[in-house]
Amino acid sequence: IEAIRMGVEDLYDATAYILEHSDEWNIDKTKIVIIGSSAGATNSNMAEYGICNRSPLAKKYLPENFNYAGVISMAGAFWFWDPNTSLEWKEKPGAWMFFHGSKDQLVTYDVNQEGFAGYGPVYVHKQLEEMKSPYWFYDFPGGDHIISATPMIDNWLEIEIFLTKFIKEEQ
Repeated sequence: IEAIRMGVEDLYDATAYILEHSDEWNIDKTKIVIIGSSAGATNSNMAEYGICNRSPLAKKYLPENFNYAGVISMAGAFWFWDPNTSLEWKEKPGAWMFFHGSKDQLVTYDVNQEGFAGYGPVYVHKQLEEMKSPYWFYDFPGGDHIISATPMIDNWLEIEIFLTKFIKEEQ
């Protein structure tokens, strides 16, 4: 879990650098999307969650009104040390795209509270639906952790459509 915190800190630091140079590089600050696979997906999930809950780390690195436009998570989850931690949102997140296999032996698919709190896309998509936050969940029945490596090859068209619909065309 400490490695996740360090990964999120690196992601925030890199994002802050991009934001600082956004005018020079002609980057629209409102269209930044993070994408990750496996541990990178978990880092991306936790980074967006930290922003939505104004975590001290998010406050340290990012402007108060900043949020990612979207997250693409390939076999990632939300993990906390304390098994009693519930996944609660103070602010509505950006658009989310999940890819996850139902037989993933490494990363939480639904809920795990044995020794730590883990929340996967099965659990999270229900919360996003309740918040009316846009999301797509590509569930691979019987799929294992190899799903973390395949969407950029096998699902690039779906990713492109997601980015067009929720990021490019979103006002």
